[in-house]
Amino acid sequence: AGAGGGGVVRGGPPPAEPAPAPAPEAPAGGEAPAEGAEAADAEAAPEPEPAPAPAPAEEKKRSKKVKRIPVTVSEAKSVGMSAQELMEAQEEEGKMAIEDKRIKEKADAMNQLEETIYSMRDKLSTSLSAFSTEDEKSPLMALLTSLEDWLYEDGMDVEKSVYDAKYAEIMDKCGPIEARAREADLRPDAIGELRKALARFSEFVGSSDEAYAHIEADDKAKVAAEVEAATPAGLALAAGGDATR
Repeated sequence: AGAGGGGVVRGGPPPAEPAPAPAPEAPAGGEAPAEGAEAADAEAAPEPEPAPAPAPAEEKKRSKKVKRIPVTVSEAKSVGMSAQELMEAQEEEGKMAIEDKRIKEKADAMNQLEETIYSMRDKLSTSLSAFSTEDEKSPLMALLTSLEDWLYEDGMDVEKSVYDAKYAEIMDKCGPIEARAREADLRPDAIGELRKALARFSEFVGSSDEAYAHIEADDKAKVAAEVEAATPAGLALAAGGDATR
């Protein structure tokens, strides 16, 4: 204790600490906090940020190795065939073309002979029958049959000249008959033209037209004689004749 009045007392007891705040009371009945409150707390808490990806390691640079090889350049050769090879190929191609032509010509000659055999046999029995006699037809039919047998036996592979010779043999014997048939076909037109000519010159001979006054009487007489001589022939042709002559 200090002496004297009004002095401060030193060495007394320390001041008392403040009392702690009362703890919150638990809900009645001892129940846990509601789930909604926990969810709200969880939403309120911020999500942790993802950890940054590690930086890629730097690639180790590879050094390029260069290997140098010496190249020897020689004389360049042309692409394709040489001049000699080209000439030989062209010669071979020419030989093949000639052979193809020979084969085709031989086949054509064989086909011509075969077609002639069949067509001529048919014509001798139909369109040429009226223009040939039995003495002509009988040996011709025998020849055609003989050639047909030869063609399908020994004549399947012979030279073109052989086919040509057989064809010429048929046409030599059938030619006169076909000529008579052609003449008969052309005869009506020829007779018509002859009749027109006879009528025209007959009119000229008997005409006194001034257009013919410069023609001498002797010349007209010659024309009249020719008309008179030709008229019976024209009438005979119009009447027809022997078709086999």
